[in-house]
Amino acid sequence: MDGFFLVFAVGVLLLGVLCLVAIWRNGRLGKAIIGLAAAGLAWPVYQAVYPPEKFYVEAIKDFANLTIPANAVFLNKEASYPDFTGDYSACFVVRLTPAAMAEFTKQLGKRQEGEGNAGDCGLSRQIKVRGAKVVGYDRQPWSASDSGMITINVVPSENLVSVSWTQA
Repeated sequence: MDGFFLVFAVGVLLLGVLCLVAIWRNGRLGKAIIGLAAAGLAWPVYQAVYPPEKFYVEAIKDFANLTIPANAVFLNKEASYPDFTGDYSACFVVRLTPAAMAEFTKQLGKRQEGEGNAGDCGLSRQIKVRGAKVVGYDRQPWSASDSGMITINVVPSENLVSVSWTQA
């Protein structure tokens, strides 16, 4: 069975290369078709490596049941690509309006004991006021089937929110 799969895979690869060569030799139209196909395949890969802001908003809604306001301005965002088991980590820093900040902190509920960590996800680069107080929150995943940890750091004086999580 393994030999058949190898012959089949090599045959499909060879057939694909022959088709590409035939299309390429078709002049400008063939080259344009191959270029568009390559761009069409590259775009989903690019979005998987560098997710758009919508990914972070939807992920934190699904994972922690937190709603990021639509008028939030993303200042920093980072995400790791999922490994073979699907584990990944992500974080973002957003600036909110004062009204949106009040609504967001109401969603968070009780804060954790002690201070937050301003060095998380580039938040320290965004803090302008010396001695700005960072309030930290820890959340468990909203769904019982998810495992991981969510850390939220809020700087009320700057209307900044940093959210980072690891999903396992």
